[in-house]
Amino acid sequence: MWPWDGRWRSTTRACRRRPSCPTSRKSGRSAYGPRSTTRCRPRRPGRWTACSGPPSWPYGRPRGDPRGRRPVGRPGGVRAQVPPGSTFKTVTAAALLNNGLSPDSTVDCAAVYQIPFNRPIHNYKDENHGTVTLRQAFALSCNTSFARLTIERLNGDTLVDQARAFGFGVPGESAGASTCGSMRRPENQDALAEDSFGQGTVEATPLCMALVAAAVESGEWRPARPLADEASQGELPQSVPLPSNVAEGLRSLMSAVTIDGTAAGSDLPQGVAGKTGTAEDGQGGQDHAWFIGYQGDLAFAVFVEHGGTGRGAAVPIAARFLNAL
Repeated sequence: MWPWDGRWRSTTRACRRRPSCPTSRKSGRSAYGPRSTTRCRPRRPGRWTACSGPPSWPYGRPRGDPRGRRPVGRPGGVRAQVPPGSTFKTVTAAALLNNGLSPDSTVDCAAVYQIPFNRPIHNYKDENHGTVTLRQAFALSCNTSFARLTIERLNGDTLVDQARAFGFGVPGESAGASTCGSMRRPENQDALAEDSFGQGTVEATPLCMALVAAAVESGEWRPARPLADEASQGELPQSVPLPSNVAEGLRSLMSAVTIDGTAAGSDLPQGVAGKTGTAEDGQGGQDHAWFIGYQGDLAFAVFVEHGGTGRGAAVPIAARFLNAL
């Protein structure tokens, strides 16, 4: 790590200087799959480090790629907005903790949840875990639990407000554009359920989700500045403290993911807490893989475009990165 002067360092240059980074600027390819990106942030003010995969192509993919071209902006690791999948359950869990639930609250993790008079919501591979605690539902990444709890206990405004507290839709310093992600108010219960587990209208950048993990660890969401070579366009948004019960509850939930949840039994070092995510691609391609978390005062996010599952593609990258620190 190096002293932070208030601006982002070049992430590709950071990878050249750090042999532990699982990508190579020379080859422009990830050692683990297409477009892997890692962001890391210590909680302490004034210190920052970052490591990413290769810079994005102007339209997300090279010319001639049979998968087509999709505008993602550049550099992709900072500004590419894609569905965050189940990593967004961290935000939804914060809203639920803010509205009377605790990590030990009993919830249902059925294989399928039928929204009254609307569509059914399925767990990954229709897994049925029965009655569990909220902590277990988070650790096992139960879509049905979070969809049902959101429908029964929250509403569109509540979820949007909670997302905004984590930086979604908050204007950044660069040209007034959000450096995080976006979420529109759900128009109906189907959309609300989809948003609750990071699909639907929700989009996020890897940087955004690293800041979510950092907020859980520190108890306060803090904004990020743009890349060092971008001119300042205005003031940074204000920091947002999390209620103590929410921060403590989220730490308990994220610890359970690596102890006996979807990231358990991996090569992650001790003391890591996190959340896996597998996000459907809106263009019909293979799923995107996510893993966000923190170890001590270091927060991170890993995103693998079309990488498959978070457990299968993103967690191994995080493990190698953290073990090499």
